[in-house]
Amino acid sequence: MNKASQGPSPVPDQAAEGNKRQKKLGKKMINSQTEVQQDVQQHKALFNFNKMNMEMRPLAYYAHSFMREGNQIEVPIPYTITGFDMPIFLSFDDIYEFINLQEISANCILLYIRYLEELCMINGRAEKFVFVSPTLISPVRTDTTDAGMRERADALLGFLCDAPK
Repeated sequence: MNKASQGPSPVPDQAAEGNKRQKKLGKKMINSQTEVQQDVQQHKALFNFNKMNMEMRPLAYYAHSFMREGNQIEVPIPYTITGFDMPIFLSFDDIYEFINLQEISANCILLYIRYLEELCMINGRAEKFVFVSPTLISPVRTDTTDAGMRERADALLGFLCDAPK
């Protein structure tokens, strides 16, 4: 084979440019690997089980083992709490904030209210307590024609009664 059939030889500038691109790509791969390692270390630091409160360890272990960022757990909220059946979705961030005693979301508060209601039902005190969802409390005029507003007002009035026994 002669040199003419092989095509033109690469210009030295093009070869140097190709080497620079390859080095940059290699650096990017190394940087991305170190970023992944840093993320793993940060994730492990989030859940330092040795320094954690004993009561929080099962929840932290569950979140660490089975949840990833962006995943959510669906929790049904019964009619007795909010006036209508609805699910809430707890995210990994909600659980992380709860475990680390940071500011929590409304979903965590609703889940805690559900837990309290279950305790009241187990102890036979459910008829003495009434939980009202903060979403049901809003100013409602009596002359409104909006069906959703009327429904919320009726549900709220039905739950705001004292039930002594």
